[in-house]
Amino acid sequence: MATVPYLQVVDATIQIALAPSQIDQPLQAVKAQLNNMLFKYHDRIGGIPLCYGDFLFSEGKKYGRFYADHPWVHIDINCELTVFRPSLGDKIVGKVTKVRSLSTNNFSNFKKSYWL
Repeated sequence: MATVPYLQVVDATIQIALAPSQIDQPLQAVKAQLNNMLFKYHDRIGGIPLCYGDFLFSEGKKYGRFYADHPWVHIDINCELTVFRPSLGDKIVGKVTKVRSLSTNNFSNFKKSYWL
């Protein structure tokens, strides 16, 4: 398969905040927050995450942290993300299947017909 310059696999460290109600099922809570990140532009990642791989708790930080008077448990995770990062001059060919208002930050309605 040919490499696509605007699709990159990156190792990312992501900070997750677990609500007190999520403490009993932390893996499901982390997955829910990662799913919520997909198909939205993120400055810290520098693109639009399309999918993620397995995640691990950051080395040396296997315990959560509390900050000041916040009730959430803060944890750091490491995972691989496939990120859409087009550059000026990249050619992307596809078919627009639906148009939404500009206020939505969503990439999911772009269906690829083929990538160059």
